[in-house]
Amino acid sequence: MSRYFYYIVILEFVGGVITITPSLLFDVSKEGALISILIALLAGGVFIYFTTRFFNQFPGLGFPELLQLHTPKWVASPLLILFSLVWFTIGLKTLINYAFLLKRFLTPQLQLNWIVFTLLLFISFSFFMQSKKLLYTLEIILLINLPLIIYIIGILYGNQGLEWDYVQKSIMYIYNTPNFLAFSASFLIFLGTANLVIFNREFKQKQKIKVLSLLNLVLLGTGIMFTIYFIPFGYNGFDRIQYMSFPWLLTTDSIKVAIAFLERVMYIFLFLNLSIAFLSINITWHVSMEIFKSTVSLKELKWKQINLGTYLFTLLVWIVSLLVSSYVSESQFLIYSSYLLKFLPPFFFVFLTICWFISWRYKHEVILKTN
Repeated sequence: MSRYFYYIVILEFVGGVITITPSLLFDVSKEGALISILIALLAGGVFIYFTTRFFNQFPGLGFPELLQLHTPKWVASPLLILFSLVWFTIGLKTLINYAFLLKRFLTPQLQLNWIVFTLLLFISFSFFMQSKKLLYTLEIILLINLPLIIYIIGILYGNQGLEWDYVQKSIMYIYNTPNFLAFSASFLIFLGTANLVIFNREFKQKQKIKVLSLLNLVLLGTGIMFTIYFIPFGYNGFDRIQYMSFPWLLTTDSIKVAIAFLERVMYIFLFLNLSIAFLSINITWHVSMEIFKSTVSLKELKWKQINLGTYLFTLLVWIVSLLVSSYVSESQFLIYSSYLLKFLPPFFFVFLTICWFISWRYKHEVILKTN
């Protein structure tokens, strides 16, 4: 597969640390979180395999084009609007989550909506980038950040402050009944593959899909997921961690390094989180915008050959983001985010069902043409 495919998937793997996934998992650590993670890893592997195989049948085509080619207009347009809304909400969740993180650790005196306003000033530029250039940016940022991330994780595993007894205690709850919220939060890190709904347009040639390569991706996701779950236990204890906000930042603050003038790993980790969060939001909202612009009605919304859908989408992003950040509290955000996470697994099951239908229609049409 193209290296950009791996970048898209790995971005969501790494981004799992900055989401609310760890906090949600720690809240139900005694109520089936671990077995839910294992089930999510299996489901995530299946999702990567079938999504990749589906889009590989249609090189150079995105999901909007495939949907419009193989389904009636009255079916395609509402589905595209729904898909755009889902990707928009996922990006909004990441934005608000990181704004709360910045408010807690860097700018406690600043109101949340002003933090969101500042972040949007930089994020909005990506709406006017081509998909290919966004992939180039993704490659550069990941290649810069990944060595530092690997370095920090290596320090966390090798530090003497890591108490493996707490990790072993968390494993003892593996036999509890699975928790659907924990499953949904864990499944979230595999959804980077779904961004092929737009970025498949950039893969003009049919890719060589090797099962071993996809298996390696699943193994990488497994290692990252276990790191996300187990390492904070080793540094913060098993019985206290569910009362902590942003446990991973507190975990990185438990160690120190000597990198230039920096000593506290937390500040390095915050910087890495900022770049990963920007990338994740840019990719997610770019997908949402491209789906939004693909609806039949918006294709006709042009002025001097310029598609005004980008400007309309940017305006909607600003209005909705500032409104949400002005009224939502951190506790409300966690509640609404849990609703979203519970919605995502059924939604992407429907997505795979639609993909199967399109694939079936395509094969049926090919057979009719040959006959």
